[in-house]
Amino acid sequence: MYARRISNNFIPQQHNLRNVIVENYSENGIQHCSLVIKRQFSGIKNLRNLKDKLEVVVDRAKAYKRLLFSKTSPEKTLQTWAQQFEFVFAHRVRRGQQMICLYSKWWEEKALKEFLKRLRISINRSGKEFVLGALGVSLYDWEQKRIADEEFQTHLDDLKYVNVLKEATMCLSCSKGEHSAINTRICKCGTGGVSNRTYDDWVPFIEKDDLVVWRRPHGEGLFEYKVYGSYHDVSAEDFLNTQVDTDYRKEWDTTAIQLEIGERDLQADSNSDILYWEMQWPRLFVNRDYVFNRRYKVFNDSQTIVIINKTTDYPRFPKYPDKYRVEEYWSCMVIKPYEKINQPGIEFSLTYFDNPGVNIPSSVTTWVAKSAMPDYLAKLRHASKNYLQYCIDKGTGKACELYQNAERERREAEEKNKLEYCSNNRLKVALKDILEDFQIKANVRLFRKSELVSAGM
Repeated sequence: MYARRISNNFIPQQHNLRNVIVENYSENGIQHCSLVIKRQFSGIKNLRNLKDKLEVVVDRAKAYKRLLFSKTSPEKTLQTWAQQFEFVFAHRVRRGQQMICLYSKWWEEKALKEFLKRLRISINRSGKEFVLGALGVSLYDWEQKRIADEEFQTHLDDLKYVNVLKEATMCLSCSKGEHSAINTRICKCGTGGVSNRTYDDWVPFIEKDDLVVWRRPHGEGLFEYKVYGSYHDVSAEDFLNTQVDTDYRKEWDTTAIQLEIGERDLQADSNSDILYWEMQWPRLFVNRDYVFNRRYKVFNDSQTIVIINKTTDYPRFPKYPDKYRVEEYWSCMVIKPYEKINQPGIEFSLTYFDNPGVNIPSSVTTWVAKSAMPDYLAKLRHASKNYLQYCIDKGTGKACELYQNAERERREAEEKNKLEYCSNNRLKVALKDILEDFQIKANVRLFRKSELVSAGM
């Protein structure tokens, strides 16, 4: 793109500010002089009087001229200011146009979009925290209510417990076709009724592809649930980020009517925040909303991820009359990869309790448990597989920034390899052409030499 000349509309030649001011003041000065002359010559009586009047007019005209062209006169100051203003304005417009031309050469459309995206990431990530940190104000007592590290330690062996639970309550000799997806009597082979067993009051509840659910009583008419899943096509890293990336969850979780982060814990490596979540319920019921404290930790030594949620109170999210506030909810998810956190293949356990409130029939709560949780996990699995593409396209989270940097480096490496490959190929072709040309010339010389030798003989 070539720099274009500034349009005349920016800096008009006639009439500009300087000319208007100067002309205005000049006209006023001429009118003032004409009035003075008229007054002076109105009462002339004789020639001597005329001479005196002329001397007075000439003296005043000289004084007015000195005043008009002196540096301290208001008219001169205003004239100088007008010139300076026009000069600065024209200079700034010119510089602005030059910068646009320069950056339009440097930045392609993708680079400009990348710059704007990074700016939005920076604002979204640190805007609210910066304000709260600058003011020194927090609406939540993190020191007292932060989920303790000791609680995470107690859940590190949840998957081992699930393995014991599977052996104690499920028939492992059944084939896949003999398992029931809707009945609590999961085993159908009739080998001793293993599926009727309980372990710590846990009873098999649902079994689907890659998913098993148990439940046990927790209070009057309520149940605590434990889920075990094994996904071969999802990485533990993406499975975690899909849940904690609020912007992404708004896209894939259709039951989340409203999802908002109220506050983040500013302590380094805390990974804690306060969330408001409104969940859609069937038409005959009002929606449920939650305010809970969420925290997750990654244990690199054991390759284990733990996510804990607990209901809490937060001033920004009071109870709303058109929703039912769930005040008793907690969950703990433990994620472990088959091999590495960033490679596909995970198994996980999810233990949770949710008191929906009011007097809801047990058949309704059972139906909700059987449909809502498996559907949620199915959506979570599908969204986790697409998380990388989401980050590359429009993600703004911390994990997305890492993915975007890695993708950018990969593309740069590919372009570099292409250039090197093209350069090597060109070099090979050039050397080949040179060798062929040299060989042709050598053959021609040998042929001529052989002809001369033959002629001499």
